[in-house]
Amino acid sequence: MGSGRGSGRSGCRSHDSILLRRRGERQGIPQLPGGLRPPGGEDDSRSFALSRLPRAGTPRKALWLLLPAGLLSLWLLWGLALENGTDHSPSLPVALIQGNIPPDRKWSPETLRETLSRYLALSRQGVGEGARLLVWPETALTVVYNGLRTRLPPLLAPTLSPPGSADVPLLTGAIGERPDPDSPVGLSFTNSAVLYSPGGEVVAAYDKRHLVPFGEFLPLPSLFGWLRPMTGITGDMAPGDRPVLFPLPKGAGEVAPLICYEALYPSLSRENLGQGTLLAVISDDAWFGNTSAPWQLFRESGMRAAEDGVYLVRAANTGLSGIVAPDTTVPAIGPLFRQAVVTGNVRLEAGETFYRRHGEWVLRLCLSSLLFAAALLPLLRKPSPPRPRRPPDSHRTPDSAFLAPRGRQDVFGALPPAFIFQPLLQ
Repeated sequence: MGSGRGSGRSGCRSHDSILLRRRGERQGIPQLPGGLRPPGGEDDSRSFALSRLPRAGTPRKALWLLLPAGLLSLWLLWGLALENGTDHSPSLPVALIQGNIPPDRKWSPETLRETLSRYLALSRQGVGEGARLLVWPETALTVVYNGLRTRLPPLLAPTLSPPGSADVPLLTGAIGERPDPDSPVGLSFTNSAVLYSPGGEVVAAYDKRHLVPFGEFLPLPSLFGWLRPMTGITGDMAPGDRPVLFPLPKGAGEVAPLICYEALYPSLSRENLGQGTLLAVISDDAWFGNTSAPWQLFRESGMRAAEDGVYLVRAANTGLSGIVAPDTTVPAIGPLFRQAVVTGNVRLEAGETFYRRHGEWVLRLCLSSLLFAAALLPLLRKPSPPRPRRPPDSHRTPDSAFLAPRGRQDVFGALPPAFIFQPLLQ
């Protein structure tokens, strides 16, 4: 009889467990193995289940993050729609001259004639290959181009205007001077890019606007003025105050010069380009040696071609010299630390990109929106109400019986054996 009663009670308990599990599944109440439910009763179990569901207000708050993402997507799509350069734009053969002059010999007066002879010889090779524009590196001419004693036309004219060939202009780097009443010598010097006519005359000049601290100028002269005797004129230069466009031959367009690391600044490059059709970067990277720096500078400079939708030519003393197309492909590139003549054709396109037309205002708006959303979302988030706690019930199983001991995931491992096998013992 005792055995029959025990088996009957066991069957009732199993039937009750199945009913409780099914009712809990319909109501969304999580069930533990064996039909057991989390502590706190049915109401607490329902609250436990609902607390795991996403709140209705979360998607609305996420809409704030879609605003900058949408603006950025619109910017990219509009930019792709505007990048429609025509295939009918004129082309210009160019020759980039890489002299590979060691930096310890470049500024020596004894090697000035040798340096000039090397550049002229390489330029004649470029003109012989059909170039219609020559580009020399930064300060390739280590002379004051507009000085009273400078006589460059007789030296340049035979190469730029050879007999029986088309005239070729020259874009090169040089040192310039201008009156400065605040200077002890009454003059200030500039790091300049100069355009020479085929006859050797100065057509236009551009003074570098973004100088390198301690390399081209001394910040805080009252504090660091004692360094001036050690830097010379190349370490105490005056910045330029405006962009200048150089006219290309036969009215083909205008070229915007950039000197050295000015090409790393998108806004300055965009401002210098203006309505021009070609970017020309002149640099001297010999100071970096045979490292990854020349490659980094070349690739970063090439980004300006993509941003403004025009070709970019780069002439560096020891490399890298090359041509970058608006799609960032490199049609021609020279070696490092070797003399070279890099030739190729560049298309003089209009370059109607979104960035060239509008600048950085969309990017600034997106960044401002992200910062605004990051600051506003915590203020909009409502604190979750505390879960109601019911008084302990002496007739139900203690909550501690459902807590697994540390290191175990089996719920029944925390239950006393008498509780687990209670139906079998009755």
